[in-house]
Amino acid sequence: SPAIRALVVAAQCLIAVRFPNFATVLSVIGCVCATVSIFFLPCLFHMTMSLRADGAPSSARELLVSRPGVAAALLFDVLLIMFGVVGMVAGLAATLTM
Repeated sequence: SPAIRALVVAAQCLIAVRFPNFATVLSVIGCVCATVSIFFLPCLFHMTMSLRADGAPSSARELLVSRPGVAAALLFDVLLIMFGVVGMVAGLAATLTM
């Protein structure tokens, strides 16, 4: 409808006036959201599902002894999350120093 179209255009004009360098804002949002959706959430979901399957072990030692494959997968998930954090920090640093 014309009213919704006018509101969208008005909102875009307001954002353009408020943030003259909107590319920086968009880069920061993209960097954070992409990292969360690509690295953090899938790893956290996998970790949660892996630990809930067959009952969660009471300790890390029990996990290593009883299910070494799950322990290796969890370690890989943690490494992916750490890689995502490094990438996000590097992306934010590159964006904010422009």
